Amino acid sequence: MSELDALLAEAVPVMSGAVAAYGTGVLSRLEDASADAAVGLGRRMLQSVWRHAGRPEAVEEAVADLAAAPEDPDALAALRLQVRKVLSADGELLRELSAQLAASSAGTVAAGAGAVAIGGHNHGVVGTGAGSALSLGGVAIVVNPTLPGPGGS
Repeated sequence: MSELDALLAEAVPVMSGAVAAYGTGVLSRLEDASADAAVGLGRRMLQSVWRHAGRPEAVEEAVADLAAAPEDPDALAALRLQVRKVLSADGELLRELSAQLAASSAGTVAAGAGAVAIGGHNHGVVGTGAGSALSLGGVAIVVNPTLPGPGGS
């Protein structure tokens, strides 16, 4: 995995969390003392990408699309693409954002429905609800909360 791909894998969820918290105002919002570390980091990183973009309006459009549809994977992919374009063209910014992410405790973020954040290593199973499937000793288990529980309720 390239340095760019590694950064995108960690930074875009942090940035999308800031978009979820601030909407389109994320690009112009000043420091907010009440924001948690992940949201503040995401805001700062996204503002840096926006300021260094050759076409800042493309970043603005991606942010607006994600703010309008935060659960839309295509909107998230559009933001990731714009961030990738800016960082591919600016190695110094890539290194700067990598350092910011490494220095923060916000490198692990759960964003979106069913998201799970694991700050270290997971050596077990993580299920997120409806449709989750796992296999234990050759027996498949599928979680489906729409089916009645024991006793028919």
